[in-house]
Amino acid sequence: MHPFRRTSFVETIFARPGIGRLLTDAAISVEVLTLSGCVLLIAAMMIIVNIVVDIIYSLIDPRILLWDNGKGSRAD
Repeated sequence: MHPFRRTSFVETIFARPGIGRLLTDAAISVEVLTLSGCVLLIAAMMIIVNIVVDIIYSLIDPRILLWDNGKGSRAD
């Protein structure tokens, strides 16, 4: 099952409006601007979450570097 379908399904069950329902309604009525906005918002959220997870992961595990210091590998 596609993630947007699950989101829309949960929103329908709990009667809570959300982006899944908006995306589904926009796709059915072919609202290109709304679809583009939803896709852009979801992509931006995924990028932000990935950056935050990378930062947290580098703080938890000292072997992970966020950037290369020019040496190619970490000197212990």
